[in-house]
Amino acid sequence: EFANVILLNKTDLVSEEDQAATIKVIKTLNSMAKIIPTQYGKVDLKEILNTGLFDMVKASESAGWLQSIKKPESDANGSNKKVSVVVSEADEYGVGSFVYRSRTPFHARRIFGWLDTI
Repeated sequence: EFANVILLNKTDLVSEEDQAATIKVIKTLNSMAKIIPTQYGKVDLKEILNTGLFDMVKASESAGWLQSIKKPESDANGSNKKVSVVVSEADEYGVGSFVYRSRTPFHARRIFGWLDTI
């Protein structure tokens, strides 16, 4: 939410519809950020360094993440109001992560060899 510039990389690998949907999600979470679509991570450094876009006052007052989890819900009287209904990113946007743990570390050559196959 506090990013001023967001790089949306690998835009050459998705359809325009998927790119637009991704930008919509980003805008929902951070409407003030400048979004720069990129390919191969190529971006003019002037676009991301010393932009002067960060404003600590705005950042401290921002609550976009809170608004994104508040959903309209009817109360007993049938009136709509926004209430906090926590919806996970995985459920809402299909975003997820995992953590792999093992006592032994990855073997670097094997993991890079496997990554080359996918």
